[in-house]
Amino acid sequence: MKISTTPGRGVLYVSEVRQRKYKSPLQAAWAAAIIKRDKCCQFCGSTEKLTAHHIIPLHIDRKKALDLDNGITLCNSEKKCHFLIGHLGSWFNFNPHIKEMCSQTKKAN
Repeated sequence: MKISTTPGRGVLYVSEVRQRKYKSPLQAAWAAAIIKRDKCCQFCGSTEKLTAHHIIPLHIDRKKALDLDNGITLCNSEKKCHFLIGHLGSWFNFNPHIKEMCSQTKKAN
């Protein structure tokens, strides 16, 4: 799937409102593509307050900024999966094993 900020066939388009949250239009399109692909929080299954989370943070590897394999959808709902699972309870941390944790949670349910 191509990521773009202009409407077109076979291209994910992101509205202006959604783009304002991100530093670049391509980053907004990346986030929309991750959420569209996953459809819900990959840890708890919530569909509320979804956010696209970089598995490997940009300050570690900037080249993965738009890599769809480096993204996962987590929620910012009352369960706080983005903070607790994606950042292990501290905004200074990241969880490189998040995909494995999410798949284990899905198997258990």
